[in-house]
Amino acid sequence: MKNKILSKNILIKLAAAFAFIIIITMPQTAFKGALSGLNLWANIILPGLFPAMIISSCLLSLFPFGKSASYLYIITTGIFCGYPIGSILCSNYNINNKDETFCERIMAYINISSPSFVMNYILSMTFAKDFNPVLIIICIYLPVAEMLLIQLFIYKKEKPLTLPPHKTAINPNNIKSINTSSNFNEILDNSIWTSINNVLKLGGYIVLFACICRYIIEIGVLDELFTSILCSVTEITNGISLVDSLCISSELKMVIILTSNAFGGLSTIMQTMGMINKSSLSIKKYIYHKIIFALVTMANTIFMIYV
Repeated sequence: MKNKILSKNILIKLAAAFAFIIIITMPQTAFKGALSGLNLWANIILPGLFPAMIISSCLLSLFPFGKSASYLYIITTGIFCGYPIGSILCSNYNINNKDETFCERIMAYINISSPSFVMNYILSMTFAKDFNPVLIIICIYLPVAEMLLIQLFIYKKEKPLTLPPHKTAINPNNIKSINTSSNFNEILDNSIWTSINNVLKLGGYIVLFACICRYIIEIGVLDELFTSILCSVTEITNGISLVDSLCISSELKMVIILTSNAFGGLSTIMQTMGMINKSSLSIKKYIYHKIIFALVTMANTIFMIYV
């Protein structure tokens, strides 16, 4: 066990040293990557997510839900608000309900790209003009419904989605339960502060992985297709754009892009790790479920296009 920990620490130190050497030897690449990440964060992520984070925290403080209603709220809000709201809500729920396991089962399927990202980014791609937008939306969200139904069926066979009436199922952002008669300014202040912390942390991950993606492109060891796929696995926004620019069929672009979108990239995995680090949720299980979700999305997309 000690040898494993020691090996892991050595690898982390070597990776950090290598990253430092790369940055000081290729500073312009780091600058371009950081600028790209900041533009993405400031122009798309911040305006789209920050208000949703604040309002979600306020709602959960003002209206404590029972268990079934909490799950419904987490699923709905996670899907419609996008990364990383799903992981934040699952983490908050788990922190206040240590014995629950359902959030760990569904987090990978609700912590996904928001409809706003899909419509304003993916549907604006060149490849998307060759397909009915409804078909693309079905390929993205049908696997979500499929996986949620499977997990719900399995979970309900193990334990019912009920709580004793005196328990409250969810409290947001580690804020202690506050009655509706309490000072709303305190609720709003706590919600804003926690949301600022989360959105800044999110921005840091986006900038870091945008830099990594830029280095992959600049070094150019692999051919264009593998470079684009590798960037998609690393950070989906830049990766998806690269895939769309390839000289391959629109059908293949759609399969690669929607599969990458379902997986979310290493960037969103690290974001999720940062959001759930105070809970007992497992990042290993999250990655495992994300891989399954990506494969199911790929299968659905291939079936919709070619069959």
